[in-house]
Amino acid sequence: MSWWPFGKPAGLPTLEPAQRIRLQRWQQLPHPPGSTPVSRQRWVVMDSESSGLDLQKDRLLSLAAVGVEHGTLQIDQSFDCRLQQDQASSDANILIHGIGAQEQRQGQPAADALLDFLHFAGRDILVAFHADFDRTLLDRALAHTLGKQPMQWLD
Repeated sequence: MSWWPFGKPAGLPTLEPAQRIRLQRWQQLPHPPGSTPVSRQRWVVMDSESSGLDLQKDRLLSLAAVGVEHGTLQIDQSFDCRLQQDQASSDANILIHGIGAQEQRQGQPAADALLDFLHFAGRDILVAFHADFDRTLLDRALAHTLGKQPMQWLD
């Protein structure tokens, strides 16, 4: 413990300089104007996989998303990543999502994976089925890794 009263507040994540720059670039992206008709907005349909269903303790394992523009899925605008895990989820959990133990341990470091996702999604509205589950998992992972980052959601 340091006696020095200044510096990084307790609980905030430590990022490498390049990661901090990427986060700042995302934070500076403009939000879509509120006057933009729904049919002209880009939407990001996303899904996640987790180590279980307990939103207080289970971990975000993967994120996948696809862009929607002019009411059409844009297959060339797709995103898929696995977040590196120190410990793989249970065998029963692996049977549900199909992300094996080795694949979990060899995923991307969380900060890099989450920054990649933020840049893919931009400031566009995230769409998910039972969005509260995905939102809670993503918000927890973001808060722990990059600090709290507000995003817009539609269920």
